[in-house]
Amino acid sequence: MASVEEVEFKTKVARLERVSQQMSLIASELTRKAEEDIEAVAGEQFPIDTDLSSVKDSDSALDTLTRNDGDAVFGRLVRAFSTVCANAEHKNALTLAVIDIRIESAKEDSLSAKGCALRDGTFVYTGVFQRGLAGCIAEEQLVQELEVAIGARKEVDASLLSETDAEYEEELPAPPPPDSDPPPLPEGPRPAIGAKLPPVKASEVNERTVESSLSPLSSPRDSETTPLVQSQSTSNAAVEEGGGCCTIL
Repeated sequence: MASVEEVEFKTKVARLERVSQQMSLIASELTRKAEEDIEAVAGEQFPIDTDLSSVKDSDSALDTLTRNDGDAVFGRLVRAFSTVCANAEHKNALTLAVIDIRIESAKEDSLSAKGCALRDGTFVYTGVFQRGLAGCIAEEQLVQELEVAIGARKEVDASLLSETDAEYEEELPAPPPPDSDPPPLPEGPRPAIGAKLPPVKASEVNERTVESSLSPLSSPRDSETTPLVQSQSTSNAAVEEGGGCCTIL
């Protein structure tokens, strides 16, 4: 049995490996793809520098940056650039004002610390990634931050800056409604498997009908009652009247 020290050591090693993998993913694949996608819509290269030193000590921050292939941060940034560049004048102004992009996580835990600013040609995105999705900047706010950076807008709408954590939480898809209600269970105790049912008298056969309940895949026609074939019932009756020893089960 492993000692407490061995378990703690293995846990630390596993965390370091996971952190290393996430940091490598951010620095290479996610950043490179975002640079390529922004260049495709803007027609210019905008190098992205992600400050890994600001997130390396926070598992939640690393998870936020890498979840869903980085869509909450890198994906929103790409779509914001695409929206701004849809206007030819704004696109030209963006390529003149912005040289590169920097993504960093604030040290403080308050959501008020997140925001964007243009500093000497660098578009700085400051998130609070240790707070999860709530610490990421919404796509609409990123669009307005870029418009402020190029002088197309005076300031970001205050309503976007005051959004709460709950408004950023992902909504789980609602389960699909059932096709129909399940058929009701029969009343009374159910017979055990293998138990013999009481015999049915031949004289009662003609009075019984077979009813099939509607299932989600059946049609209304299936609910019609179907009497048993007369010739079969006559034969069964003859067996009883003849004094046969067999009963119909």
